[in-house]
Amino acid sequence: MTSALKPVLLALSERVVDLGERIERENPDQSDAGRALARLDLKSIGDTLVGLIPDAHGDDRAYLHFMLGSVCTYLELWDKADHAYAQAVLHWPDHVGLRNEHYYALMKLERYDRALEAVEASIRHGGETPDVLRNHAVALAYLNRLGEAKAVMFRCIAKFPNDAGAAETLRELDHLG
Repeated sequence: MTSALKPVLLALSERVVDLGERIERENPDQSDAGRALARLDLKSIGDTLVGLIPDAHGDDRAYLHFMLGSVCTYLELWDKADHAYAQAVLHWPDHVGLRNEHYYALMKLERYDRALEAVEASIRHGGETPDVLRNHAVALAYLNRLGEAKAVMFRCIAKFPNDAGAAETLRELDHLG
């Protein structure tokens, strides 16, 4: 059974993605005013999402928190993003995309131990990809576990030999020590 809230959440989600892409786009023709308007729209969507929380249940509530985390990430409201993602993880502990976004917010907050937990959960539930292995190595490096970080990158290069980002990450780790 589909909830009455689902179509609203899906429409808002599409809007969040569009606005996020507008903010992230490095387009020299895009004015700062355009980015500012996108941020205002995201803030409005965030306010709407917060207003929907009391009436949302189950998957709708988890999805709502996940979207709220994304909105807060685009707005660089890292503590609020962390809180929203943590709420979503309570209902969706095996959601890889959620874990990966939460990792990013936790790294911005310099909560490296929790970021490591998030990326390791992502690997457990979704497997290894070049991006997630690089994230794993970076979290380990920030925790001063450089040897482990390098081992992760060696495994990444062995598993994904054509991934240029893996070689670059390993070079950066070599410069650290």
